[in-house]
Amino acid sequence: MVTKMSNDKIVLELMEKTTSFLARVQELDLPFGEDTTIIELTKKASTILPTAFLRCPIDQRLLDSTVPTTTCPGCETAYCEEDAKLLASRGEKCWVCKKVKFRDMFA
Repeated sequence: MVTKMSNDKIVLELMEKTTSFLARVQELDLPFGEDTTIIELTKKASTILPTAFLRCPIDQRLLDSTVPTTTCPGCETAYCEEDAKLLASRGEKCWVCKKVKFRDMFA
């Protein structure tokens, strides 16, 4: 079961997990020396969300790795391919940015 979480809660949970991981690494007492470099990788909150949290704006279907999807090149909104093709046949535009036609997503 997937529960809906706000971006703030997701970021908070990821920060807590990172802090917990770093504490466990320190407990290992690894032989870090002067030649050791620790690198911190960061990303925007919107790019760290797994696909499992995305839903098609048309039918609210959960978009995970089992659902074929297409993405609007204008706003990067993900749609399930089935709905996008139906709307492409009707000549409709992206429901979010209202700029890109669905048929252009399949060109």
